[in-house]
Amino acid sequence: MHDDGAHNDGEAQDGLFGWELPAELAGRISARVELSMLSRAGQPLIRSAVLSCTLVEPALSLSESIDAQQRDGTTWTLAIEAWPLDTPRRLQVSAELWSKRGQEWVPVCWLARMQWPRVDGPRWVLDLDFDTRWLDLAQAGVEFELRELRVQDPDTQALLDHLAQMPWQAPALAMRRPQALAGLSTSSLLAALGMPTGPHTPATPQLLQPALMLVHGYCSSASIWPAAHFTQPKLEFLDPNANRTHDAFAQLIAARAQTAQLSSFGVVGHSQGGPAALHLLTYYSSGLDFASGPRRIQSVASPYQGTPLASLGFFACGVNDNMTPAGSATWLAGIPSWARAEVSYWTTSNSGSACNFLTGLLLADPEDGTVEKARGELVGGVSMGHSLGWCHTTGMSNPANYTDATRNQAMNAAAAR
Repeated sequence: MHDDGAHNDGEAQDGLFGWELPAELAGRISARVELSMLSRAGQPLIRSAVLSCTLVEPALSLSESIDAQQRDGTTWTLAIEAWPLDTPRRLQVSAELWSKRGQEWVPVCWLARMQWPRVDGPRWVLDLDFDTRWLDLAQAGVEFELRELRVQDPDTQALLDHLAQMPWQAPALAMRRPQALAGLSTSSLLAALGMPTGPHTPATPQLLQPALMLVHGYCSSASIWPAAHFTQPKLEFLDPNANRTHDAFAQLIAARAQTAQLSSFGVVGHSQGGPAALHLLTYYSSGLDFASGPRRIQSVASPYQGTPLASLGFFACGVNDNMTPAGSATWLAGIPSWARAEVSYWTTSNSGSACNFLTGLLLADPEDGTVEKARGELVGGVSMGHSLGWCHTTGMSNPANYTDATRNQAMNAAAAR
């Protein structure tokens, strides 16, 4: 690794290190980073870490062409042009919308969408929709630009292309008639848009059939939630011994609810079940959008900021890019504040003795044998506290955290359905 300013490491000698990989390299890669230093007492120290990620082939190249078209009374579509470098594939597209108010640029809203590109002759078109009432709420001016426009692979979160800034002109949009600001707030606008879901438009449910969805985590071998701790209506999600991306996991939850013909559902999730439910709420329309009750998503011991164990190939069902510390940071960068606020989460740790001797060597205390307390915290979510005396799963020094009857019954009582 280098700190010379020539290897994607920022400025030379700034303490940030980077390296460059061969252009033809693709697929899953692992790297071991070793740092040698001297302690304050002059003793030699060596620290090492394993980094894992997936490199994907380039799929497109963003141009700086954008067209804004009115779709209905308040909704506009931003059509972003890109040039294909591969066959069409599903993409995750996100951007920040900014406007100039006087001499100051102000944020308006965050846009995101899972989509297949529209093929228009030799080019692709990526669409992002927004409601002009966000402009009124921000008291936006007549100049606009997109910032941090990112196109990513939905499964690996690998960045396919990125533009830090894209100015664009929309004379018709600038001449719109602003809505009255009386009573207009972020919460009221989200409610008017059918939220507190996100940038998608929920479908109208047909039958009133709510339930609480009990969701396990990564590589779970069987049912984990004690049946007696949760009351009807409920539905248990099962996908045993599987290693899924957050995106694939989220779609499976939605499919399970659809198969059961649920009109609405809340989620109680263990471990990866929490991030998967949050991903579902952010990017897709499902019965989760219609859940009614105090807590839409509740999670226990979820690695929102990743776990070092997910980088290890021998860990359970294998490497999971979305749950590595670096991969989780990339994923979280696309999760907006409105979605995070819908998550109530608990962290757990052992009561003194390591939950697992081997994993205890790789994790920083406090931890539960799989997830460190610090990495289980979701910035913008609702922390329900930290519980001592619990480990991540069975076979460890303390009981499995999903068997806590007191917490489970409290989650059941407060769950949205």
